[in-house]
Amino acid sequence: MKVLSWFLRIILPILLVLITLSFALENLLVMGVKDVFLAERVSGYVDNYVNEEEKNNDQINEIVDKIQQSEYVNEITQKYIDVIVDKLLNNTNEKLDITEEVKKIIETEFSNDLTQEQKDKIYESVEDNSNVIEEKIEENIDTSFNNSNFLLFAKVYDIFTGFNFRLILSIIIAIDIIVLIILRKTEVLKDLAISTLITSILSAIIFVIIKLICFVIEQNYANVKIDDMNFRLLKYLIVFEFCISIILFVIRAIVKKIKKSKVNKKDVL
Repeated sequence: MKVLSWFLRIILPILLVLITLSFALENLLVMGVKDVFLAERVSGYVDNYVNEEEKNNDQINEIVDKIQQSEYVNEITQKYIDVIVDKLLNNTNEKLDITEEVKKIIETEFSNDLTQEQKDKIYESVEDNSNVIEEKIEENIDTSFNNSNFLLFAKVYDIFTGFNFRLILSIIIAIDIIVLIILRKTEVLKDLAISTLITSILSAIIFVIIKLICFVIEQNYANVKIDDMNFRLLKYLIVFEFCISIILFVIRAIVKKIKKSKVNKKDVL
C-alpha cells in the first residue's frame, strides 16, 4: 500500500501539469494565430464599410480592438486551426465557413455603429471572399505546413488538445485522488497541497521555457510578434494552482488543530 500511495502522489502533479498545458497551449496557439492573421482579416471586413467621412485612425483602431477582444474571433481561429490540422492529418476537403461568427461579431460589437445596408454588405463580402481564406489555407499548407516537423506538431497538438485525451486524463486524476483519500484519509490534504504546489512550479518553469522559445522565434522572424497577452490563460492557471495549494495547506493546519484540541479535551476528561 505504501508503494501505491507514493506512486499516486508522484504521478498526480505530472497529470495536473499535462491537463494544465493541454488548455494553456491550445489557448496560446489560438491567440497567436488570431493576432497574426484572423483578427486583422475580420477587421478588414468591417473597416471597408464604415462611412468614409467618419473613418479616422481612432475609429479604425477601435474597430480592431473590439474585434480582437471578441470571443467569436477565438471561435473563428479555433475553426481555422482545426481545419488546417484536419487537412494535414486526414487529407479532408473541409471548408472554413466563418459567416455566422462574423455576423455574431457585427451584431454584438457594432450593432449601433453600422446601418443594416452596411451589415448586409459585410455579410456578402464574407461569403464572396470565403474562397480567398480557403486559398490562403491551401497555400500555407503547401508552402509552410506540409513538412515533417509541422506534421509531427499537428499530430501532437491534435492528440494533446483532443476531448478524449482530456476526458481520460480527468478520469485518471479523479481515480488517483479517490484512491489517495481511501489510503491517506485526512493526510490527503497534505498530498493535494504539495501536488498543486509542484504543479504550479513546474508550470511556471514551462512558461519560462516557452517564453524563451518565443523570443528566439521573434528574433529569427521579423514579422512575428508574440504578445504577452497570449500567455494570459497559462499565467492564470499557475496563480490558481498556487492559491489552491496555499488554501489546502491552511485547511490541513486547521484540521490538525481541531484534532489536537479534541485529543487534549479527552485527556483532560
